[in-house]
Amino acid sequence: HVLAEVRGGSWEGPRDDRNVPAATMEDGTPNGYYTLHFDGTDYEAQFKAASRPSDWQMRVTVHQPTGGEHQAHVGQWSPPTLFVNVFDGGPKTTVRYLIGDREPVSMERTIENDPFMERLHQRVEETPEAVARPEPSSHLWKAPLPADLQAGTHKVTVVSTNEFGRTDTTSTLVEVKAQAGADASE
Repeated sequence: HVLAEVRGGSWEGPRDDRNVPAATMEDGTPNGYYTLHFDGTDYEAQFKAASRPSDWQMRVTVHQPTGGEHQAHVGQWSPPTLFVNVFDGGPKTTVRYLIGDREPVSMERTIENDPFMERLHQRVEETPEAVARPEPSSHLWKAPLPADLQAGTHKVTVVSTNEFGRTDTTSTLVEVKAQAGADASE
């Protein structure tokens, strides 16, 4: 597990609607804190991102080098990859995603830079809102999206379960676009 600092990424980064820097850490963890819940000798830890609802426990990013965020193109040589940064994820965390009525897809834990942080760093690198260079995350999961997704908008639901059995769920929309000249039924 990663114990995020309340100050996060040194109070750097793009500012929110309150004019406060996002302070996202180099591994993609937002600034925040932990609460511990005890029941005798049993305990459960829960991460709470600062200035976010308590159920915001992960960030989903669709990574495709040739497309925009959360966009894919039908007919490309490989499907885009879905990345999930589970802020309090650890070795015993499981993550899976679902699209429509398809079977759930188990995601693989990986240690690499979070594509969200790579994009953020590139976008603000030489501005007053610059963030530190991204570093590998130990709480990142990935899996390819299905290669046979049809053009259109798809709801992707991600479910993570931690070592205490707590389940968190989030959803995002992925838009699959037909490439110019490509048959959308490919």
